[in-house]
Formats: sequence, C-alpha cells, structure tokens
Amino acid sequence: MTHSTDQQETPQPVRAIIVDDEARARRTLEKLLQDYCPGLEVVGQAGSVVEAVERIAELGPDLVFLDIEMPNEFGFALFDHCPEPAFHVVFTTAYQQYAIQAFRVSALDYLLKPIEIEQLTKAVEKAREVLNGKLMAEKLQTLKLNMNEQRRITRLVLSQNNEVVFVNVADIQYLEADGSYTYVVEDQKKLLVSKKLGEFTELEQHPDFFRTHRSFLVNLRQLDRFVRNDGGYLLMRNGHKIELSRNRKDEFLEAIRYL
Repeated sequence: MTHSTDQQETPQPVRAIIVDDEARARRTLEKLLQDYCPGLEVVGQAGSVVEAVERIAELGPDLVFLDIEMPNEFGFALFDHCPEPAFHVVFTTAYQQYAIQAFRVSALDYLLKPIEIEQLTKAVEKAREVLNGKLMAEKLQTLKLNMNEQRRITRLVLSQNNEVVFVNVADIQYLEADGSYTYVVEDQKKLLVSKKLGEFTELEQHPDFFRTHRSFLVNLRQLDRFVRNDGGYLLMRNGHKIELSRNRKDEFLEAIRYL
C-alpha cells in the first residue's frame, strides 16, 4: 500500500521553561511561544535562578529561556548549579552588553527585549534542529559574528588608600579575589582594591577576560600557555600560575579559539 507523502511523523515537541523575575515578561513570552512556535510546550516557569534549578531538576526541559539580569543575581549563575547542562539555553535580556558572555557559555541564541517574533521563531527552530540530532558545528561562530561589537573599556579607575590609580585594561594580567578585596595584577605591579571580584562587571563582560575560577579573572591576551598536567592550569606572561576549574575547562578552550 502506498502512503501519502503528505503524511509525516509528528516531531517530538520541544519542552521549555521560562526563567524571568518579572511575571509579566514570563506571560508575554509564553503567549508568543504559544502563538508562533507550534511544537513547543512551555512546561514550567521560574522567577529566580534558585527556582529555575528546582524546575529543571523536576521537569527536565529541552530548552530554557533565561533572563540575564535579575535582582541580586545574574542568569549566568545558573551554570554554577548546572556546569554540564543537559538542556539548551536561549538568553532573553534588554542589555546587549552581555552578548559575548552568553556566547562563552555556549548559548544557543541571544534575544533582545522586546523580543521580535522572527528572532524567536528562529531560536526555537535552532533548538529543534539540535534536538533532532542535526549538529550545528558553526552555531557558536555564527552567533558571535551576528552580534554587534560591544563597547570595550580600555582603562580602569581604581581607588587605593588615598590615591586614584589608572590602569590600562590591556596591561592587566589577572584579577584575584581576596575576600572583600581584589588584587589587580599587572606585569610588575599588584594593587589591592577594596572591591569584590564579582563587582568588576565591566571586565566580566569584556571579551578578552575569562573567569577561570571563582577567585580568578584572567586576561586571555596575557596568557603564556595552558598546561594540561595536574588537571590543567594556566601560566601567565609574568610567570604566575592560575588555577582552572575543571567545570570551566571546555568553556576556556572554546574562548581561546577566537583570540
């Protein structure tokens, strides 16, 4: 018996959750997905990273729409709880400056608010292709090339004791956390600043800097070599040895590919 060519197997639905601290934003995105993305099912929502971790463990989604900037936390913190996620992520944010950081954590796509329907449908189609086993080797490179170049800071203004010190970003080897303080290390200088490492958001977002460990933010342009022994560590041009967390190794190797 000949079967009609019009009859095709119904694809497995994409199961998604939406993470955003604003309930209205969650409802708006869910409505857009319902209206314009057939075959996608929103199985849950979360208003914070902590709640998202619970929903992910409970529901096992294929796709997470993740807002980046939420009160008291960044969406990127989700990867501290899920270092090897079994789901794909589409970032949703009103702030374009996070684009490169989204790229570094291998985001499937990056949508600016207010979300455009065409971009949303394309992101969902990417997810469907990946989930159907059509590996997209070029997806990260394409994402990077499609992003507008963000403004990069070139100098830091640091307060130290009774002085204000100006530091060229390109000369920084790395930053090292020390409790509520941070060491800003150049080739021959080491400045202690009364500022937590996590407060250097301008460098966290800089494409040349990478968080190798909770205590270190490294200038990749000042990297001398990556040593694979002993679990892997970095040697900077000034000879200092920097720890590389095991769960950040793959992100690091991806980041240095495009230097």
